[in-house]
Amino acid sequence: MVKCYEERKDKMSPECRAWAERAKSVAGILRDKCSKELDSYCNSEKGDPFRTIDCLQSNYINLNYDCRVLLNEFKNMYPKPVN
Repeated sequence: MVKCYEERKDKMSPECRAWAERAKSVAGILRDKCSKELDSYCNSEKGDPFRTIDCLQSNYINLNYDCRVLLNEFKNMYPKPVN
């Protein structure tokens, strides 16, 4: 996903590119703040960002406060489905 973004970011609108850059930044901070949790609960999912987020969410009660806050921020960045 990151590789795809990097290859195509020049073709994206400024708004879309800004959103993607912010998501990338928060994801990096999330990895840093949740490193102990990732090692303890999600080690096998580390190569897949979607499975990693699902794993953190599945272990939400065991996450430290900063990790939970960032996980929520990251999840809230994504648009809600339209019904």
